[in-house]
Amino acid sequence: MKPSNQRASGPYYAELQVATNFSFLRGASHPHEYIWRAAELGYYGIAITDFNSLAGIVRAHTAARDAGVRLAVGCRLEVDFQGVLAHSISDRSSAYEQLSLLVYPTDASSYQALCEVLTQAKRTLAKGDFFLNLASFLPLLRHCITVLVPPCFQTRLNSTHSNATLNTRMAIFYELCKIVCDNTPDRSRLSIAVTRNYGHADNAAVRAVLQIAHALNIAPVATNDVYYHTPERRPLQDTVTAIRLGATVEQAGYALFPNGERYLKSPTEMARLFREIPHAITRSIEIIEAASNFSLASLRYSYPKEVTPEGLSPQEHLRNLVLAGAKTRYPAGVPSAVLTAIESELGLIRELEYEKYFLTCHDIVSFATSRQILCQGRGAAANSVVCFCLGITAVDPQQIDLLFARFISKERQEPPDIDIDFEHERREEVIQYIYSRYGRLRAALTAEVVTFQPRSAVREVGKALGLSLEIVDTLAKNIQRWTDYAVTSETLREVGLNPFDPTIQNVLTISKEIVGFPRHLSQHVGGFIISDAPLTTIVPIINAAMEGRTIIEWDKNDIEELGMLKI
Repeated sequence: MKPSNQRASGPYYAELQVATNFSFLRGASHPHEYIWRAAELGYYGIAITDFNSLAGIVRAHTAARDAGVRLAVGCRLEVDFQGVLAHSISDRSSAYEQLSLLVYPTDASSYQALCEVLTQAKRTLAKGDFFLNLASFLPLLRHCITVLVPPCFQTRLNSTHSNATLNTRMAIFYELCKIVCDNTPDRSRLSIAVTRNYGHADNAAVRAVLQIAHALNIAPVATNDVYYHTPERRPLQDTVTAIRLGATVEQAGYALFPNGERYLKSPTEMARLFREIPHAITRSIEIIEAASNFSLASLRYSYPKEVTPEGLSPQEHLRNLVLAGAKTRYPAGVPSAVLTAIESELGLIRELEYEKYFLTCHDIVSFATSRQILCQGRGAAANSVVCFCLGITAVDPQQIDLLFARFISKERQEPPDIDIDFEHERREEVIQYIYSRYGRLRAALTAEVVTFQPRSAVREVGKALGLSLEIVDTLAKNIQRWTDYAVTSETLREVGLNPFDPTIQNVLTISKEIVGFPRHLSQHVGGFIISDAPLTTIVPIINAAMEGRTIIEWDKNDIEELGMLKI
């Protein structure tokens, strides 16, 4: 059940550092779960900051709009500073030469800058890889609000060696922060994150961070560095971390968080944790107010102009093509009922401004026809006489019950979805034609979010919790016949398993939670997004696993939510 958006009385707080399950095997909650929990707790606002990605931001946007929660679009970037640190620190490790920064665009131009930086950091590498160096990151410092994230300390600091480790890492962190400060035109847009998660190093680390903030004259801001929305998700977060590392939970060691504090705490609890530095809480409000001025709802998407000849408007060109196509389809004369239907459909298409979408579909079908590539429009497009006259579908709507409202409806406010099947052996020719005609920055396939399904969930969770491959295989083969993971003792005994084994019970419980979680992004089998402006003004573009293909970070449901048209 969705929460009320009524804000609770008490201290104000906004959480600025949140990793969802779209950080891919890092976060242990869905974007909407964070939003609803923030509403329940009476947060002033919340930011979603997935690692090096905006893949889950549309889902957060939708949930925040419905729940009435103030949302800041954000991203956690891992920036590589190798080779630019001062040589005075001789014992640094290259692992410490990477700095995490939280960035929040405040308007459309800064959001575009973030999308472009993410695209550049991913397009030059294989799918799934990410590399962002200082030079590539600098444009964001001129546009976005930035929060510097200190290194995380997992071990006790009760020895000379441990304290030396903290001092060394903080010295490196200081130098990295100084580099960022020196390259930031407006230092008031910078902050440094201060986190208290009841760790053994909390006090020493916070003191060190505050010293750096004072030395560099940048404001500290309170965050909780959140990875799940409620404390109950801690076992799941441990498990996805182990899966990401290809290890068991037991083997993961210090890669796991030392306690279960990485959840959304109440504003009252956050105010208590930072009672000695209340200005760090106030800073979270200032940042969320500035960053939440930008919303994905302000993005504007338009179709390409190439499909319209010079001197003609899209409306004129589409009408000419449709009427010419009607004469070809009806050589004995266009029936009056067809002409009436054409005028009616063209009127609605003009009102909803979909002309360029239909012209693009016609252009692609014309290319395929010219190369003798078999193609056929299907689905709801068969209800459109315009699609029939343009050659997109071979089904004459006059021969069936004409239900154009199934295809386009002003009341439903849903964009048309024209599906065109091309012969499998030659589909790649059509895909590459689209890339070449519109360019890699203006055309890309939509993503498909590959999620954990019951069997894959049981297999991955079982291995992470240390079950033998034999037992994992037994559970996976039988999970489909067990309703909602509610497995009785008798059914477990039937397959030779001990119903009282706590590990088996944990596997079933965590597997149920992880079903539906994103595993990775794949390419949609054929859904194309084509834009007049570069797609990077709206969404990052990444490489697909298949050579020669690029995809955006959002799937079909995401682009429909933002009113983008897919072919």
